[in-house]
Amino acid sequence: MHRFYVPPGQIHGHEIIFSPEISRQIAHVLHLNSGQTVCVFDGSGRAWTARLTAVNGKSARATLGALSTPSTESPLQITLYQALLKREHHELVWQKGTELGVTRFVPLVTERTVVRVQRPWQTKLSRWQRIIQEATEQCGRVRLPEIIAPVTFKAVWPLPADAINLCLFATLATPVRWSWASLSETFPHVQHLHLFIGPEGDFSPAESAWAEEQGCFAIALGQRILRSETAAIALLTLVQQAWGDLG
Repeated sequence: MHRFYVPPGQIHGHEIIFSPEISRQIAHVLHLNSGQTVCVFDGSGRAWTARLTAVNGKSARATLGALSTPSTESPLQITLYQALLKREHHELVWQKGTELGVTRFVPLVTERTVVRVQRPWQTKLSRWQRIIQEATEQCGRVRLPEIIAPVTFKAVWPLPADAINLCLFATLATPVRWSWASLSETFPHVQHLHLFIGPEGDFSPAESAWAEEQGCFAIALGQRILRSETAAIALLTLVQQAWGDLG
């Protein structure tokens, strides 16, 4: 069944008026017709079946059916702080991070970031939000992850550090004092994770030292050098296996 994100403002009682963009997709890309059933969700955890009542390329409509609250969200609240990469690489992180349960994305400007930082960010943010929305529709989630405009590395601190909040940053530097076994044993009841992924060339020594001073734990992702986007996917998989819903 096709799934569509519908902002609350497009739900009028029991009727949905789809945006022009979604209406074009319904009519001209998916070739759906009146009477067919789709699934819609409003990003808050709620989903409905909906029967299409009018389909054209400008304004498709549907009537809401049964309400459900699918249990497709991770039990973890994950914020991913991803150093900015070239367009196709960080967009891959937004897409796969959504599939892997990220709650909030924070694009980072670090000392070794090579991407030029230009303002205003609204056009880029709108594109990133569309990528996240499409990934949310595809993977069956019912809550829409948040993404904000890029911030500098030090602007995100301080972060909470206690028994249920854990901050990790992947690094190529050695030695790394914490193993996955020791982390999961020391912090068995983690609920909120702050995960940092650096740019090509890793975080600078000063950034790594700062993060550790703030209570963030340095971790390694094996013996091979991973691309930044690969490191993000690997780290998300590991934390979901250790504390989330992949275990």
